[in-house]
Amino acid sequence: MALARISRLAAPAGFAAALLALAALVLFGVVVGSGTISQAAESPSFYAPTLAALGSIAALLIALIAIFVRQSSEMGSLGVAGFLAALVGTLLGGGGTWTYVFVVPYISETAPGLADQSSGSLLVGFVVSFLLMGLGWLLFAVATLRTRVFPRWTVVLLMVGSVATSVPMPSRTLVLSLAVACLGFASRGRSAPRDEAVEPALDEATAPSLPQR
Repeated sequence: MALARISRLAAPAGFAAALLALAALVLFGVVVGSGTISQAAESPSFYAPTLAALGSIAALLIALIAIFVRQSSEMGSLGVAGFLAALVGTLLGGGGTWTYVFVVPYISETAPGLADQSSGSLLVGFVVSFLLMGLGWLLFAVATLRTRVFPRWTVVLLMVGSVATSVPMPSRTLVLSLAVACLGFASRGRSAPRDEAVEPALDEATAPSLPQR
């Protein structure tokens, strides 16, 4: 079943998101260290932490869809709204992370001061993107708590991770990714959603008649 296969992606996607977020945090400290962003972006090694962070966001997006599919039958209007808000927020967060991969290296050559100290609309864009991402996941977590499909402690951790996503700190999605991984593994062994099979009913006109004796 297609839905069952999608729902089973929650655990591996969540684990991948957490692993990549942790790798991004460690690699960022190694590559940037005590230097500046503009100096680090001049080296090809700068792509290691930035690509890991972007991959973590992509894995989070897949895990979000899988978790929603797992409990979609139990969710009402709040759950759908939370899912859509988290989906849009994660896409915006991915866009912010994308700029570190493709835009920051270019800015570091032309305007290193801008790369080292964001300001104006660039700063507002980053803040708003991750703020919406955190709020979207928080709303989704509240709706998930109401379904009682997952263990309560995993959903509470998801709420903590949602709030942490809005805080400007290195690898801000690490706690959220760990929470999603816990949700995914906690859902293993539980009944997966099934696609509804629609079987056409045969009416009397088309149904084969039984031979009469």
